Amino acid sequence: MRTAVALVLAFSIRPRVLILDEPSSGLDPIHQRHVLDLMIEAAANGAAVLFSSHQVGQVERAADSVAIMKRGKLIVSSVIDDLKSGEKIIEAVFAGPIPDLGDLAGDPRILRTEQTGSLLRVVTRDDNDAIAQRIFALHPKSIRTIDLNLEEIFMNAVSGDQH
Repeated sequence: MRTAVALVLAFSIRPRVLILDEPSSGLDPIHQRHVLDLMIEAAANGAAVLFSSHQVGQVERAADSVAIMKRGKLIVSSVIDDLKSGEKIIEAVFAGPIPDLGDLAGDPRILRTEQTGSLLRVVTRDDNDAIAQRIFALHPKSIRTIDLNLEEIFMNAVSGDQH
């Protein structure tokens, strides 16, 4: 309850800048949603709202821009919509075993490939259509492109060696 009261007091004075660290930590889901709504409303009314959180779903809902840090270093800083439009999963199902990917596996636009039976999943960054066309040339039974959510983008950023 102390957290909830402190947040109500912080928002009640309608500050121009709010800096919050894990603002919904320790709150039940109803109060977490209320805090997010307060943050969104404050931003809509012109306040700058900066907050840190490990609850990526809440960040995706409340933030316009995101910065991701790893070991104290900034590794990603972007508008969320730009991040989501850049990284995709290309998923292809083959009639039999997955054919040899050749030089496609070493393409720097590919963050990760996963192969399970006849299913190929390729996580891409940039130029998704060109990579999808190269996979289509391998003659899958089906192919589709899937948008990543912010949690998947976060996991790719902090788990990869490229950063």
